[in-house]
Amino acid sequence: AFGLFKSTHAGTLQILDYRLYVSSSNNLLGLQVANPTGTTFTIVSVSVGGLTCSYDGYSSSPPTSSTVPSSLSTTGNIVSSSGAVSVYPGASAWLYYSCSGTLQAGVQYDGTVVLSTGAVLRFTVVAQPG
Repeated sequence: AFGLFKSTHAGTLQILDYRLYVSSSNNLLGLQVANPTGTTFTIVSVSVGGLTCSYDGYSSSPPTSSTVPSSLSTTGNIVSSSGAVSVYPGASAWLYYSCSGTLQAGVQYDGTVVLSTGAVLRFTVVAQPG
């Protein structure tokens, strides 16, 4: 009976929260993701405010400034290959992305996460000075 109640949201990667810290040296985007499904999801691109972001690693805690922590993990149940980030079943973490370009603190920006399935997850985040 499990498969009878399919919804478009139940079977995809979940974005639970987000943070964006901006400074003259870097813009750091944190995405809290969870994969409650039995399928591996691969993120092929992330952008915010029209800027393309590159993956830095993941952590159990959110970013607190625009500086990329040296303690980020790159192995485990979230792995990156050629810029694509695979989130394995059961994984839950904050993904860290650096977005080069100019963003203004206090401004609300639209962001997108594109999966290898073609699905586009959208979010809106207010940039904080960092």
